[in-house]
Amino acid sequence: MDELIRTQAIQGEQIKNIEISCADIRDCLTGYKGLVLRTDRLEQKDKVKTKLGWIVIIAVISLVIKTVGVDIITAVARATTN
Repeated sequence: MDELIRTQAIQGEQIKNIEISCADIRDCLTGYKGLVLRTDRLEQKDKVKTKLGWIVIIAVISLVIKTVGVDIITAVARATTN
């Protein structure tokens, strides 16, 4: 009987340790600085970088179109004056 009580006590201690470990893992995943929060922050940064990238691309395309447009208008103006 004493052996059974000792075994149950050991198992109870092991269960407590497992519960503590599970709580620690849950906190790592969802806690204040957990992986879920960190992943969300990385995704938000990626969205901002993507938006900034598109803004830069559109600005460059606009500049190229403006430059080419001015060159075409200048060439047409010269051709018509000659």
